[in-house]
Amino acid sequence: MRFGSCEFLFHPFFTPTGSEKTAGEVDVKEGIYFGPDVSFDDPDVIFGTPMVGPNQYPDERDLPNFANAVKQYRDQMKTVGCVNT
Repeated sequence: MRFGSCEFLFHPFFTPTGSEKTAGEVDVKEGIYFGPDVSFDDPDVIFGTPMVGPNQYPDERDLPNFANAVKQYRDQMKTVGCVNT
């Protein structure tokens, strides 16, 4: 899967099996991570706050419309969270 030129600077999006460790041991999980899209000129990005910045989505050629689906899902979950608080 192709990622952008700033691969893993911010939210890594996808981590394949064997790329993370638990208690110092390589584990077999894989993960999908995303958060709010934050622009490059955001003060937290400029300051270098870890895991703050634009999401790293797979290349559109690999997963067409995936980024849009994730954004829609995230927006819907924000609405659910607001209703239940």
